[in-house]
Amino acid sequence: MANTQSTKQEAPRRQTSARTPATRYAKGVARHGEILETAKRLFGEHGFRGTALRDIAAECGIAHSTLLHYFPTKQSLLMAVLAERDERARSESEHLERLDDILDFTRRIATTQGTDPGMIELTTKMMAEATDPAHPAHDFYKARSAQLVDNLTRLLEHAKQRGFLREGVDPRRASQGFFALRDGAQLQWLLDPASIDVPELLVWYQRSLFTEDDS
Repeated sequence: MANTQSTKQEAPRRQTSARTPATRYAKGVARHGEILETAKRLFGEHGFRGTALRDIAAECGIAHSTLLHYFPTKQSLLMAVLAERDERARSESEHLERLDDILDFTRRIATTQGTDPGMIELTTKMMAEATDPAHPAHDFYKARSAQLVDNLTRLLEHAKQRGFLREGVDPRRASQGFFALRDGAQLQWLLDPASIDVPELLVWYQRSLFTEDDS
């Protein structure tokens, strides 16, 4: 009888040992992505302050302590959401050859900036707070702003080499102007949403950079 009980007790240990490091890593990557997608949705629906880490954990079907293993603070989770979105846009921009594709990509940058009110309020307020060098997100936003300008500059240089930019348009200044206009327009929108159409303004600016629009 004792041998039978011992055999039954050993079975779970054999099952546990079957989980290889590669399997655990794959599950961890999948869980990480699920948390990011859920956070992106809830931040957009309820805002940064209106969303608790416990809410995100519940939506993912995991314990609060499990989520903290991936993202120890809500701020670190927000930064990961923003970084993932920026990296996706950068990757898309590297393979554009035709004018229609470049125009479509820059138009999507413009329109997506103004169709998510929750993210507009979230990022604008956090950027304002992060201008303080002592703020924990200061270095992140400083680097992120520089990267966004660099990414759009490369895209506009690509367009210039193909003769798509208007005469006298400097890619870097145009890129800096785009994000300066976006940030200012979003702040105006927060003050008075009815006074400005952020996507329309950004699309107008984008069109002013190119020689033609045959899309």
